[in-house]
Amino acid sequence: MKKSKVVIFDSQNYISKLIPEGFNKALDFKNFDKSVPIPIHMNNDADASLMFVVYSHEELLSLLDLHGNYKQTFLCSFEKEILKKAPEILKVIPIDISTHNFELEDKLRDHFLKIV
Repeated sequence: MKKSKVVIFDSQNYISKLIPEGFNKALDFKNFDKSVPIPIHMNNDADASLMFVVYSHEELLSLLDLHGNYKQTFLCSFEKEILKKAPEILKVIPIDISTHNFELEDKLRDHFLKIV
């Protein structure tokens, strides 16, 4: 069975450390940051989901370049203002990562279950 892909763009590799146990077997995670750009063929993969972790307004602007033809795009941030405004501009699913790690893992699990 072909695994669904999740492209993670996270300059600090925060989300990668919190991926719930077992999802590495069900989903094909590809991690990228500023030093390793997302390959063009993956930037327009309609079968993949994008998880973009934003730590600043500058990184949010980078999302505009990466926001390709993904099945769904998750926007993760500590910034409440970004989480509030971004879905109005972009078609993204906001995820607040300022919560406790256990709560965040539950949120990620819920979203990953929808992808599998």
